[in-house]
Amino acid sequence: MGRGTALQRLAEVLGSTPVAGVCAAVAFNLLAVSLGSSTNSYVAYPPMFFAHHSRRDWLHLWERRWYGGFSVSTYPPLAHQLIAAASFLLGVEGAYVLVTVLAAVLVAYGSYRLTGVYAPGAAHWGSLIAALMPSLGLFLHSFGQLPMVLSTGMALTAATAVYDYLLWGGWARLAVAAMLTASVQHCHHLTALLFGVPLTLLLALDLALARRVGLPALLKRLCLVASLSAAIALPPLLPYFQSLGTLTYQAVIPHGTRENIFANLVLSVVFFWAIYSFTVCLMPNAVVVALRRRRMAPLLAALLAYFVLGLGGTTPVPRLVFGRLWEVLTYDKFALWASVLYVPFLAVMVQHAGSFVARFYEGNAEAPASRRARVLMTALMLAGLASSFVVAAGAAITIGLRPREELPGWVLEDVACLLDRDADVYYITLGLNSQRMRLNMLTWAPTLDGGYNSERLNPLLAKSGVENIDAAKHFPNGLSLLKSLLSRASALGLKYVVCADSFYDPILLDYGFVVIKEYDVEPRTVRVWSLRAVGTAPLNDRREVFLPWSLVPLPNLALAFLLAAARGRLGVRGGEGG
Repeated sequence: MGRGTALQRLAEVLGSTPVAGVCAAVAFNLLAVSLGSSTNSYVAYPPMFFAHHSRRDWLHLWERRWYGGFSVSTYPPLAHQLIAAASFLLGVEGAYVLVTVLAAVLVAYGSYRLTGVYAPGAAHWGSLIAALMPSLGLFLHSFGQLPMVLSTGMALTAATAVYDYLLWGGWARLAVAAMLTASVQHCHHLTALLFGVPLTLLLALDLALARRVGLPALLKRLCLVASLSAAIALPPLLPYFQSLGTLTYQAVIPHGTRENIFANLVLSVVFFWAIYSFTVCLMPNAVVVALRRRRMAPLLAALLAYFVLGLGGTTPVPRLVFGRLWEVLTYDKFALWASVLYVPFLAVMVQHAGSFVARFYEGNAEAPASRRARVLMTALMLAGLASSFVVAAGAAITIGLRPREELPGWVLEDVACLLDRDADVYYITLGLNSQRMRLNMLTWAPTLDGGYNSERLNPLLAKSGVENIDAAKHFPNGLSLLKSLLSRASALGLKYVVCADSFYDPILLDYGFVVIKEYDVEPRTVRVWSLRAVGTAPLNDRREVFLPWSLVPLPNLALAFLLAAARGRLGVRGGEGG
């Protein structure tokens, strides 16, 4: 009797809370991490580098080690500060893994809340489906877009918190909604502007169309939460807004999403199939759901808009929408957001597995479903999503966009010690790939290269159209840039080149560099080259402090979740508004 009651209670919890989705998010992301996908992903190291800066010097914004010096205030701080705070216990890479799992959990929880707005009975399915979406595996473990995924989870949570406040009112709900909305802005600027704001307005529109709140009260509450969130978000970000006026013009760097992704097999795999997998074939079902449940029609319109923008250069729409910004933006992020908005529709499909066609295509709302058919179709959907997640998480390695091998830690540490002996001259790397940023974190020596292109002040770099010197041979103008730098090495203060690709050896010899140290690391050899007659590097080293930047974002996020938990505003059951 007691055992049956316990099982019944467990089934009730799993069927009415995000527990299953949260557990799946933790399990599958830890699995991806154990397979080596996460910390070596395409752009995982820039957030780690920013976090490493905060760990070493939390209050100061100036970082001397990239591009001859730049301000970290050019990128919102919250994701980096979360990693930095956790790194005191786990180290930077361990903290990155922890925040990666946190980001996945937030997306699963936020999808639970969003699905609960439009389809309360399917909210728990929304959480589980979101946790297994291949887009999540791709962006976290192949692309390494941690700040964007983290901010997407925050945006889902914040927008539904705003929805609660707009519906029910109350100062506690207002405070939670405003602080969470501010945290999205503290985490990732583009997510806040291009996803968080539209999603919040979409949920406000749902209330207006359903007439659940009077229009004057709705507008008043919307203005109030917008004003309060801006008052919390903007003061810490003042250095960021000031930095926008000092950015150097950067030549356009090619990106696959600005091309017709279906004209290239690799691009179509990476930027389409790995994001949606087989679920794209179910898109007509989403249209049918919206036709039967008119309340979901605006959500479908938003989904389709992000879906089209996510196709990038395949259609003229992004160029028409963004104008001159077309060449600056990348469009995979819109596909991620489309996949997130797709979750409530997929949740409805799973909720009615076995009777979906009868209910939504034939209009038989009372159509029964056999238990066997429901279980089989649900299992197939979840198994397909789970396998797609794992494949997408390793996609960059599988198709050769990212090397599998890491350099041994002792090699990087030894090179870092060598560079630190001359910390007033520059070095560059060639062929180290993502390992170059591991080296950047180990040494105090400055490099002409870096991992955040917007902060390149040197016109030679800014106007080159080359993403990074390390991968020079892969860019049309890359070798010209490299030779230009080597020809001016003495004047620039460029003394060392750490090279792991023999392709560059003849070029380095031509410009007078000699090998001073060599490491045989299968399957390649790492050589440290040096130029003898080099002047001191013209470093731009200064102290820059802005306490709100350093001290507000983390406490604001922590206080928001503590207040929400204390007041019961996290919404433990799908569809709960209060």
